[in-house]
Amino acid sequence: GRKKTGSFKGGLSTLTKRLYSKINHLKQGTVKNLLKVNQQWKIELSNNEVIIADSVIICTPTFAASEILRYGYPAISQSLDQVKYAGIIGMYY
Repeated sequence: GRKKTGSFKGGLSTLTKRLYSKINHLKQGTVKNLLKVNQQWKIELSNNEVIIADSVIICTPTFAASEILRYGYPAISQSLDQVKYAGIIGMYY
């Protein structure tokens, strides 16, 4: 049959807001590098701070994720660079 689709009341931001409320997170900071070291993630920030985490969720557009992964995971970064976004046109009448 047909595939079913769904949506959230309040839009897709409902999902990211819920994830944000349930995990440890940074309120400020720019990630410059991400590496897996001994079963944990090493997150290097632009201010030279280093955070060690058990898991990481990257919630960025592909071009931003590509920059985060460029040093430690160049093949993934190159794949992300190839993602083409669909154009969107808004029409008002």
